[in-house]
Parts: sequence; structure tokens; C-alpha cells
Amino acid sequence: LPKTWRLSPSSVRNPGPVHEAAARTRSSPMDSNLDALADILCGSEGDITLSQRHLATMMAPQVEAIVTAHPALAVLLAAYGWSFDDEDDVYISDENLTQLADQLRLTGALTDMEAFCDALAMLAQRPNLVHGRLCEHIHRAAILASRESLALAAVLGRMGLHNLSAWECVEPQALMRLCSEATRLLPSAHTPPCTPSRRSSSLNVFASASPPTDCAVPVPMRVDSDATLNGIDAAILPHMRDALDPMECERLFLRKLLLCQRVYDFQRPSRDAEAKQMKRATLIELHEYLLLRPAILTPAIQRAIVDCFSATAFRGLPPVHTPPEAAGEDDSFSEAAWPHLELLYELLGTLFETGAGNVTPESSGIEMSFVVKLLALFRSQDARERSALRTILYRLYHRFSKLRRPIRGAMCDVLLSYIFEGGSPYGVFELLEVLATIVNGFAMPLKQEHHNLLLRVLLPLYKGRELWMYQAHLSYCVQRMVQLEPKLLAPTIAALLRYWPKTIGNKSVLFLDELEALIILAGPGGLGVHTEAVFRRIASCLSDTHFQVCMRALALLEHPVTAGTLGACPPMRAPLLDRVAALQQHWYRPIQCQSATLLPRLLAEEERAMSIGGTSPATVSSASSETCLFAGP
Repeated sequence: LPKTWRLSPSSVRNPGPVHEAAARTRSSPMDSNLDALADILCGSEGDITLSQRHLATMMAPQVEAIVTAHPALAVLLAAYGWSFDDEDDVYISDENLTQLADQLRLTGALTDMEAFCDALAMLAQRPNLVHGRLCEHIHRAAILASRESLALAAVLGRMGLHNLSAWECVEPQALMRLCSEATRLLPSAHTPPCTPSRRSSSLNVFASASPPTDCAVPVPMRVDSDATLNGIDAAILPHMRDALDPMECERLFLRKLLLCQRVYDFQRPSRDAEAKQMKRATLIELHEYLLLRPAILTPAIQRAIVDCFSATAFRGLPPVHTPPEAAGEDDSFSEAAWPHLELLYELLGTLFETGAGNVTPESSGIEMSFVVKLLALFRSQDARERSALRTILYRLYHRFSKLRRPIRGAMCDVLLSYIFEGGSPYGVFELLEVLATIVNGFAMPLKQEHHNLLLRVLLPLYKGRELWMYQAHLSYCVQRMVQLEPKLLAPTIAALLRYWPKTIGNKSVLFLDELEALIILAGPGGLGVHTEAVFRRIASCLSDTHFQVCMRALALLEHPVTAGTLGACPPMRAPLLDRVAALQQHWYRPIQCQSATLLPRLLAEEERAMSIGGTSPATVSSASSETCLFAGP
């Protein structure tokens, strides 16, 4: 053995096992080289100081074969103090020898994907290791792992880590994100090894090193022990207010977020009751700490909050058994998991509100896939969850200007699914409420995209059977866009007449409300080519069997703007007078009184119009409305 390999006196007196293990490394196959190297490490009881030069002299072929077959092993060796640079010495403490030997034996049983995830967990915690020759081994480990998982190859390509030069300048935040995304691709739970603290080269090689600390990076869905599932880990962790060091606060915050990713079955209230209370208390603690210390929102914590929210909130929703018409306002659906979901929505909302300047799509890991899953939750029957989703979606749209256009497109997809696929009406009201805020900020003139939004998405919503659930916000969106672009009035009225209900009286009343708002926006004589069709529809409503439709049509005729518009349509004046006169024999007493009040006014205006028969329609529209309301050509 080289003289620079310093062994304890007992090992020197009995060097047989060490020599035998070293001899086996020269003749053993590649797969057994790991066990042989582990035997050498276990055979020594003192600290080892081994220069890279003497290591190459003694076991160059074997170590090269090991690192070639298992490139991720280079990260493990580097984390325990093994140097891959020729000018540095190797310092491995006595208490780390056994742990390193055990990890070496386990590495041979791991797949390339699992070994690469373990290497990422170490590098994310010790980014200073990524330099020199170690980058080559990391790059080869990534290539081997990508051959097992095409999804991992896509992740590496998206992050720009597909070549060696990218690994040489990789940032710690990128390592944390890659570690989180790669771990989700593992087919089963796998616990990464812990990396010990590397000793400084100025320390005595025989001095005892500090015990290894748990510096495994918090990765979603990797911790799956019984203690974690039962909430014991959360109980033994210190409170956030007890952590004083900033690095310790961040690490503790991440660990608590990782524990909160556990999803519990709320359909069985007695199952894991203590763990459910522990998770709720932990979420309250994290939310309060975030309000007090918004500076803790580093990119790692931002992604951890998003991952924690995704693990619990993104779930399958139960089918809608009760139709909206049958469900009263007091008989609302309650989500069983709302005690946890409420806090997660508040935590995510605080992330966007408190860290407005630091939170970006890149730092938080929010992509369009997250937005699409978020919009799918609007089908929830719980009104509290839909209200929270509305707030989150608005803040997302307000903060992330890069995602505004894709968010509008995803919202339109949800609305089109309801229109043409007969989806659930839940969530349409909240989406239109957010869309009303968006439409209110449109600039003039409107783009073609905004025209398509009105003609292809908003107007077809009038066909919905549950129009009463979202009519208020839909009406606001339509009227606001017509105000911004008056030329959209004609196609809007045409669509309203095309979708007019035939047999649903309550829906006809809503359509009459929409028609009155559009007539007021257009002004006297502003309906253009649709004037006769509009009054023909009003005349048919006067003959409707539903008494509320008749009353609403009479109220529409009483409006001054409607009367002024009727003056520009002589063919419909006589039919409307006949319909109003016939309503005096209606079975409903208020309709008789209303028609009796309206009929004399219409007759007086008709006589006045007949006396001014020589006035043209253009002259009538410009004359005083008090004397020429019903003037004809």
C-alpha cells in the first residue's frame, strides 16, 4: 500500500484483510468492484489520507471501471470528501467510512435513474461540488438516466442541461428544480442518501469529524416513512419562530412543506385524525410565518409551495348528482378536505400577494400545465373552493404578464367545453367574473382575438340551460365589449335573436333584459337592419303564455328609447298596438292594468305620427323626441 495511506496501528499490525480486499479489486468483475472497494474501506479503522496520485497508482483500472459503469457514484465519493482533482488530497473521516461503504454497496443495486436522483439530491445541497472532472461524471450519469426515462430527457432539454458546458455553470436553483422534477418521475419511493459534512483541508487528518447531518434535499413524494405518514416528524420538528439562522429557517420551512404534501382520506374522519390535525397546524404555522417574513420566499420555497399545493389540491372531483335547479342556496355542497384546502389556497395566495416582486413563472415553476389543472378545479361543487380559485386565478393573471394570453385561451377552452360538451355549469360564474375584470382592461380598438372571444365564446353562452347562474357577469362582458367596439352591436343582436328560447319562460325574461340593455346602448334608431326583427320578437313575447314574459315585454315598450326606436319601424307599429290591446283581456290582473296604461300612450303617439306623415325617418330621428316619437315616412 502507498505510504500516504495512513492506517491505524491495529490495521497495520493486521493488514491481511486490507491486502486481500485490494487484491480482489484487481481480479473482480466490474459489478463486484463496488463491494471490493467497500471491503477496503471497512477494513481500515483510522482516518484515511489518500492523494489522488497514489489512488491512481494503486487502483486506477478498478476505480475507472467503477466510475465508468456508475458515473453517479462519483458524486457520492465527492460528497464524502473524495477529490477528483490531482492537486487536492482526499480526507475521509473514520466515522464516515462505514456509511460510505454501505452506500457503495447499495449503489450497485440501483437503476441509473435512481442513482442519478440520489446524485441530484446531494448536489442540490452541496452545489460547490459541481466543478472540475466531476461535471463529466454528472453529465454521463444524466445521459444514462435519460435512456431509462424519456420524460427526464425532456426535462433536461427544457432546462438546457443536455451538454457538458451547461453542467459546468449550473446554478443551485436549477439543481433544486431538476431534483424535484426528476424525483417525481421515479416509479416508486426511494430515499436518497445523506451527505456528511466535508472537512476543511486545514484540519488534522486524525481529528474526529462532525457527525453527518441530514442534508438530503426535500423532494416531493420521496419521504414515505411510517413516522411521516402518522405526523410524528412534524411534531418533533421545531417551531418556525425558534429558528434564528436564515439558512436553518429556509431548510425547516422546506421540510415542513414536504411533510404537508401527504394527502389524507377525509371520507373516513376517524382515520389519521391526529395526523390531519398536525398537518392543519403546520399549514397555519407556515402561513403565519410567511406573512411575518416575506423575505423567506426564495425560488426553492416558491416551488415547494407550488408543489405542496399541487399534491393536495389537484385531485379527481366527484360527479355532479344534484342538478343546479334542484339545489337551493342553503343546500350547498361541502368539500370534506376543505380544512386543508382552505389553508393551501391562502398559502398560495399569500405567495402571489406578498412576493409580488420576486415571484416569477421561472422561480416558482408555474407553467401552463399548472394553470390548466387549476382551471379544472372550477368544476368543484363547493362554492368556497370556487371563490378561492377565482382569487388565485386573478392574481396569477395580474402578476404573470407572460401567461396572460395563454390563461385567456385556457379559460375559453373551459367555457367552450361547457357550451358544446354539456359540462358542469359550476365555475362558469366565477370564470366570467374574472373575465369581466379582464375585459374591463381591454384597450381600444379591440384586437381580432377579442372579437373572437365575444362571437365564439361569450355569445354562445346564452344557449346554456343554466343561464340564470351566470347571466349578470355575461351581460356585463357583452355590454362592455359593445361599448368599446360599437360595430359589434349588430352581430350581438343577431346572436341574441338566434339563441332566443322557445319554451323556457324564465330564460325569455333574461333575454328581454339583455335586449333592453342593447337597445339603450344603441340609442333611438340605432338597431339598423335588425330593428324589424327585434320588434317582431317583442310582439311574440306579448302573446306568450307565461305571464312574466308578457309583463317584461310591456315594460320594455314603456322605455323611452324603445319608443323612439319603434318610431323608425312603421311596419311593426300596428301589430304591436293590436297585441297590447288584446292583453286587456288577459287573465292576470296586473297585466290588464299595465296594458290599459300603455295603450293610450301608444295610440296618442300613433295619431301624432299620422299627422306628421310627410316627415322622413331621418328627419324624425333628428327631431325632438317629445313631438315626433312615432313619426313615419
